Amino acid sequence: MGSFVVQFPSKLKNFTVWASANNGCAVQTSEFEMGLGVCLEMRRTGLVPNQFALGCVTKGCAALGNKELGECIHCFVLKVGMETNPFVGSSILNMYAKLGDIEDAER
Repeated sequence: MGSFVVQFPSKLKNFTVWASANNGCAVQTSEFEMGLGVCLEMRRTGLVPNQFALGCVTKGCAALGNKELGECIHCFVLKVGMETNPFVGSSILNMYAKLGDIEDAER
């Protein structure tokens, strides 16, 4: 699905297209690597993922066991000021718990 989105003309690459592609990859089909790629490509276009896209990404990090990328996503969340969003906060907590890092989950 990630390659499908990349094939769209740039004027059609709006937030809805990217978020739908990310959700389709990460949540609906468990293609977490592709979902992470879609989210990274969305960032390269200058769009900021919303709480639902970030939830998909943290789920992908946990499913892939990628703590390093999860920590990067956590830093991004802090940078854009979304740490107080309940959906994002619980997604990050869940990610750290699934990765077995209870200390970071508690922070």
